[in-house]
Amino acid sequence: MEKIVLEERGQIRLPTQLLNALQWHQGMELMLQHTAKGVFIRPVPVFPVSQLEPPDMPLSIYQGKSLSIEEMDVAISVEAGKQK
Repeated sequence: MEKIVLEERGQIRLPTQLLNALQWHQGMELMLQHTAKGVFIRPVPVFPVSQLEPPDMPLSIYQGKSLSIEEMDVAISVEAGKQK
């Protein structure tokens, strides 16, 4: 664990080694989350976080029907054939 200093305008500087390990770069958007255990910093997701809920959930999943691997392969083949 490394010690950092809170600067005059509320800024902190993260060690270069940490930034490189996390592949964080200048201009990257980060999120702060305050919890009972401390403050967490993480990148803003590139894509919005979503959950499958009706009506966005595929019908076969929403109705609780599970497909076998073979049924999934057939469905993929049918859809792939439509795109030609």
